[in-house]
Amino acid sequence: MTIEQQLDNLVNSKSFIDLNNMMQLDKTNIFRILGLERYEIRHSNMLAYLLDPIESHGFDHLILRKLLHAAIKTHISISKSTSITVRREVPIIKLHGTNKWEIKPKGTTSPNNRFIDLLIIIDNGSKRTVICIENKIDAGLGDNQLYDYESAVENTYAKDNREYIFLTPDEQIPIAKAPKHDPSWTVDKWNPAGYAVIKKALITAKTKCKMILPATDVLVDNYLELLDKKIIQNNPTLKKNGCSLYLDPINKTLLDNVLHKRLTGVNKKAYNEKCSEYEEVFRLLRTVRYNIVNKNVPAIINCLKKTLKSQGIKIRKANSYNSLIAFTTNNLTTYFPPLGKDKVEYILDIRETIECISMQISTSVSKHMSNIELNDILTKGMSKSWFSINKIINANTKHNKVMASSADEHFDIILKSLKEKTITKVMFNEAAFNAFLSRVIALDNTLK
Repeated sequence: MTIEQQLDNLVNSKSFIDLNNMMQLDKTNIFRILGLERYEIRHSNMLAYLLDPIESHGFDHLILRKLLHAAIKTHISISKSTSITVRREVPIIKLHGTNKWEIKPKGTTSPNNRFIDLLIIIDNGSKRTVICIENKIDAGLGDNQLYDYESAVENTYAKDNREYIFLTPDEQIPIAKAPKHDPSWTVDKWNPAGYAVIKKALITAKTKCKMILPATDVLVDNYLELLDKKIIQNNPTLKKNGCSLYLDPINKTLLDNVLHKRLTGVNKKAYNEKCSEYEEVFRLLRTVRYNIVNKNVPAIINCLKKTLKSQGIKIRKANSYNSLIAFTTNNLTTYFPPLGKDKVEYILDIRETIECISMQISTSVSKHMSNIELNDILTKGMSKSWFSINKIINANTKHNKVMASSADEHFDIILKSLKEKTITKVMFNEAAFNAFLSRVIALDNTLK
């Protein structure tokens, strides 16, 4: 049976049709009627309305305080006398002859086509706090987007307290590269927040505020339905049905291939057509799969540490998603000592292994198993040719980082680059891990 036929069977199955029907908004929902379900700009407009205490909703600054409390670690004082200004689509401009940006006055535009989604100025008289919010529904980040926004706020409001929020449906951690002219920049100032915070704040506001206008009540109910079914997709019944559909043996292999983007050619085209027709359902299934894969990550990482430690290999987490780990050994340290203040960093990509083991646990093991049982399964899974000797990644010495595509072909390139101190990072996939370590351990002392 072809992939196209399998996809047809999937979308025509009762469980898929039922899930799709559950995710449809009420026919009278204003956002559905206007076709605004996932338009980022329209959501930013709605957020500006809800976060502005002087708007007609009657919630005062309750929604704003809830968002700030959830997203920002430092306390920001807001009282009845606090002046709060909420700006939308705030234009920024690049200063001539520099890599710096600044915010333009209200009523102007940006020749660079750069606009901050939401800018909130909280003025307590003696102290001002500026909140910069980047709202992302479906679109990805543009080149240097967060850097440019941060630069504009830092330069324009240098004397004020400045905070940054990265708002997404599922509280994603922002991932952005540093610009070439400022390689030390990181996204650390950007605080992730999810739309679940907005939903919870709205429910609280409806409960606490007794004098809500009927029109506002309908608007908020419509927006809560939209958040629940189309944006957050955190409804327990939706999640349960999505999980059942995904874990069904009839569907699972197909969904693993399509959701993990393993399809090519005509198969990819067939999936894209179905995905465009049932976008919300496939998005929910993708979230379900992600959660299943990641719920066992901490246990897998801990077991991995123990397994490698017994082989004399020290590891640490190298990114927020637990998909990369940094490692070192006594041999590596001996042959390639630190480069001045910088240390050579060896990175192991464990995404495929985490996914493979986590899926095995999720589909074949009871939810109520003990830590001992879980650890036993992980240990067996990892000892099963976990690091096979085969291929590495592509050779590339840009940005002080090197990758190699086969152990034999590019091993000498890596060693030469390390010895000449032209790189500070080496990335491996699992297949290359043992190959590289065994070659390093076998090196003659003349290569020191």
